[in-house]
Amino acid sequence: MSQTLASISAKNKNSFFKGQHAIVVGGSSGIGAGIAVRLAKAQFDVTIIGRNESRGAEVVNEMKLQNSDGVYSFVSLDCHLLSNIFGLSSKFPRVDRLVLSQGVGTLQGRTETPEGIDQKLALHYYGRMAFIEEFAGKLRESSGPRVLSVLSAGIHSPYKDYKTDPELKSHYSLRNAADIAGFYTDLALEHLAEDPLNKDKIVFAHSSPGVVDTNWGHGMPLLVRGLLYPLKKIAGKSRDDCGEFMCDFLLDKDVTPGELKLINQYGGPAKVCAVSDREEAKSFVWKHTLEVFERVRSTLSN
Repeated sequence: MSQTLASISAKNKNSFFKGQHAIVVGGSSGIGAGIAVRLAKAQFDVTIIGRNESRGAEVVNEMKLQNSDGVYSFVSLDCHLLSNIFGLSSKFPRVDRLVLSQGVGTLQGRTETPEGIDQKLALHYYGRMAFIEEFAGKLRESSGPRVLSVLSAGIHSPYKDYKTDPELKSHYSLRNAADIAGFYTDLALEHLAEDPLNKDKIVFAHSSPGVVDTNWGHGMPLLVRGLLYPLKKIAGKSRDDCGEFMCDFLLDKDVTPGELKLINQYGGPAKVCAVSDREEAKSFVWKHTLEVFERVRSTLSN
């Protein structure tokens, strides 16, 4: 059952995590910034990772206003490239929460990064899983670690060609690019939640934020932006309200590990994407993901 903003705010208003550290990828703007500021209010030390240093500095200042005793920082990183993520965990002695909200809204077709991965899929799926793999060891050392990927829980469809075209090289469309990221996220996070190394330690969640009044889609054509603007202003939640809803999972002391949590835009349970061959798909997608990681790593050693 979904909760109201007032009920979530009241429930979590006295939840404090002084001394714990959260990393928010994509935290320099939009939904990620709203989450980062709310975590600072809960007395987490927070590192935000993004590309825009000036926006990152603004969010760091916002977090300081929430809790002047906290430790806040911005790390500049191009998250399109998995090679920028590998090895990053060595710079952080402790991680208790990992939030993945990086993304892009464009109408472009398949556009490969220098690593041969579509830009949208690099941000929305492969890069997020690379962050999880990179920080899993640090997370397991925490007393109550959680991982949240903010994307499309409960609103995406399965991608049926995952075995024959797992990277959308032949079946690319805007719909498929959106569906495959959410579909793969569900399956990969289920696999990770059930992994014996994680199932009694790390709690994983995939959420959908709904319509939010942010600058998402600023790279789209003027006509499309004109259509999005009234939708976001009329139907959209504010960045901070969305942050409150998304942070319920990160602040709730009663969350337990063992299975993937699917969360809707109001903090309630999202519907499960039905897949007839779920176990087979789960195994295939995670194996494919590790193969992509290894392919990128092999180019680094050459």
